[in-house]
Amino acid sequence: MSSKEQQSGGDFGQGQQKKEWRPRDVWAFRIVIGGTILTLLTLGALAFGAVAIPTVLLGGGALLLFSPVLLGIAAITSPIWVPIGGLLLITPPILGALAVGAIALGLVVYWVWNFIRSRRTREAATDLLEGAKDATRGIQYGAQEAAQKAQQAREQARQRAQQATGQT
Repeated sequence: MSSKEQQSGGDFGQGQQKKEWRPRDVWAFRIVIGGTILTLLTLGALAFGAVAIPTVLLGGGALLLFSPVLLGIAAITSPIWVPIGGLLLITPPILGALAVGAIALGLVVYWVWNFIRSRRTREAATDLLEGAKDATRGIQYGAQEAAQKAQQAREQARQRAQQATGQT
C-alpha cells in the first residue's frame, strides 16, 4: 500500500485522496467566521441600543410621572384586587389539572373498552397456554436429546479408552 493510499484510508475511498487544509484556506476560513460573529454582535448591539434604551428611559419616565396616580388607584381599589389576583393565580393550574385528568380518564376508559371488547383477549389466554405447553415439550425434548448425546459421547470415550489401552 502506497503512502497516498495510507493517507486516504486505503482503497475504500475509491482512490480519492484526503484533502488537507492549506494555511491560506485556514486563514480565509477564520476571517469569514470572525467577520460573521462581529457582524452579528454589532447588529445585536445596535438593536439593543435602538429598542432597549429608549424603552427604559421613556417607560421609566412615564412610571415616575404616573406613579402617584397608580398608587392612589391601587389604594382605592385594593379590596377588589386581592380576590381578583388570587383567582387569576389559582384558576389556570386548577383548570389545567382538570383538563389533564379528563384526558387521562378518557384514555383509560378507551383502553379498557377496547381491552374488554377485543377478541384477542379471549384468544390470548389460549395462545399463552399453548405456548407454555410448547415450551414444556421443547424443554423435555431438549433434555432427552442432551441425555442421548451424553450417553453416546460416554460410549465413544469408553471405546477410545479401550483402544488406547489395547494399543499400548
